[in-house]
Amino acid sequence: MEPLTESEEDRLRLTLSLIAKEADREATAQAAHRNRRRVLTGMLIAAAVAISMGIAVTGDPSSTAGRPGPRGDGKLTTAGAIACSRVIAEGDVVSVRDAPQPDRVILTFHVKDWLKPAHGAQQVDLNVVDPAKDGLLKRWQPGEHVLIVVETDRDNHVNTYRGDTIAERRAELEPALPKALGMKCSNRADS
Repeated sequence: MEPLTESEEDRLRLTLSLIAKEADREATAQAAHRNRRRVLTGMLIAAAVAISMGIAVTGDPSSTAGRPGPRGDGKLTTAGAIACSRVIAEGDVVSVRDAPQPDRVILTFHVKDWLKPAHGAQQVDLNVVDPAKDGLLKRWQPGEHVLIVVETDRDNHVNTYRGDTIAERRAELEPALPKALGMKCSNRADS
């Protein structure tokens, strides 16, 4: 089987993200939490099986055929993912504290390298979704070195890359930055 192209990987990430969001919306109370874990595990296994069998989303990335839901093509490419992000930066976690809003935290981040925007403050406070709100992910730890991608949709989790995945993700993002300039995010049903 041939490796997936960058576009196919982005589409798979989008599909998995949409599946996870839908599963999250339907989950209620503790019993639903256990069911969601089973459903997500099953969906991830199904996606892995589909990839291993060579069943991947293919075709013209500008086509809307086969796309889940009402979303446009803003997230189907790396440039589209950048267009749908408000912050992309590499640096160190300074602190994480509860935000005034439920299920949100204030991430204080010491930026060593800005990707989007190209420049910014050396230290920022970001009001973001608490990664631990569903009990599936852990909060960032002070001193942790990460690459973060904060989407324009404030209800989405921050995409966090650690260790070797930082260099891998940067290798995908950096060449796409010029393509994303002036690109409009089209991941919303109303755009």
